Amino acid sequence: MPRENWKIYKKIKKLFKNKKVQMRVIGTNWNLASNSFHFFRLFEWINDSKLKSVDAKNINAWFSSKRKTYHEVDGSITAKLFNGSSCSLTSKKTIDNKKKYSVNLNSINNIVNYEEMTGKLKINNKNYIYKIPLLSNEINHYYKQFLHKKKIYLPKVKNEILSHKMILKELQFNWKKKFKRKNKLKIT
Repeated sequence: MPRENWKIYKKIKKLFKNKKVQMRVIGTNWNLASNSFHFFRLFEWINDSKLKSVDAKNINAWFSSKRKTYHEVDGSITAKLFNGSSCSLTSKKTIDNKKKYSVNLNSINNIVNYEEMTGKLKINNKNYIYKIPLLSNEINHYYKQFLHKKKIYLPKVKNEILSHKMILKELQFNWKKKFKRKNKLKIT
């Protein structure tokens, strides 16, 4: 389920209401290409603003993902929003292949560091633990809400198309530039 449904991100969004936000997601082996869509959507939602630009020129390497004929990247992808906020997503491929990353958000008044995989959360120098909700546990909740016709937040395709096109265009451009190929890029 989208991070926008997680209680912790709803709380974080309130901290950054009407603020210019710097967001960084940094770590190892977290599937940057495919997860960039999720993190950029989270970034847009926290800021109530849409992507203005995406830049994938700092992708260092392309490599095969666990799915045959699909690819992932090592390096960074950055984005800017129309409200002036900026985001940087960075992942390094390591030999041990351990997935690890943290989500960092900063504004004039607030600093958040959240290691989703471990649940370690720091908000303005106060430490918390917030384990990410497991889809297997969450799906029943959403199903019950759906059955009772309660409001469920899921992004609308028409609202996501432009952002996804922008991200895909930048990834495809980098792919063609690096490999001088015209074949289509496949990411999961």
